[in-house]
Amino acid sequence: MAPDQRGRGLAQLVVTTAMEHAREVGLQLGLLFCRPDRLPLYQRMGWSPLEGDVRVEQPTGTVTMPLRSMWTPLHDGARWPSGPVHVLSLPM
Repeated sequence: MAPDQRGRGLAQLVVTTAMEHAREVGLQLGLLFCRPDRLPLYQRMGWSPLEGDVRVEQPTGTVTMPLRSMWTPLHDGARWPSGPVHVLSLPM
């Protein structure tokens, strides 16, 4: 985000809107990738860092996600499953 736009609540508006839509379509969990300096922002919104590597399938093969991975429950009682995380994704 542009420095002059920070602190206006725009990130929270975008993320909250996306989470509401995900709930409406029946998703149980949210997953996002962020730069390390954005970790506190997402933690304030209820997201938790994932421990361990997240593997992401790309057209050239599987890569380890270079950004921090975070998750949030979208419904009461939703829990992150145990085990390795492997995401099928469009190219990054």
